[in-house]
Amino acid sequence: MSTEFNKRYWLRGDKDFQISALFTDQLVDRLASLDRRAEYSIEKGGDWLIVYRHGVLMNPAAIADFWNFAEQLAELFVPRQSARV
Repeated sequence: MSTEFNKRYWLRGDKDFQISALFTDQLVDRLASLDRRAEYSIEKGGDWLIVYRHGVLMNPAAIADFWNFAEQLAELFVPRQSARV
């Protein structure tokens, strides 16, 4: 795992091999490159990915930035399909 990733994220889970399989070097590098100012917690459970700021109520003006970050994050796990014509 990259040093930048380890500074910003803490991975844990019941099955280390599943974590290693999901968090490939490519995914870790892409996560580390996301907005460094973002202070969100990210949790995965089953098919769900939860993004939140622990103990912080979001200002409505910040929702657009949060949405953009969440979309970027989601695309790391499930890339968008290009539109078919």
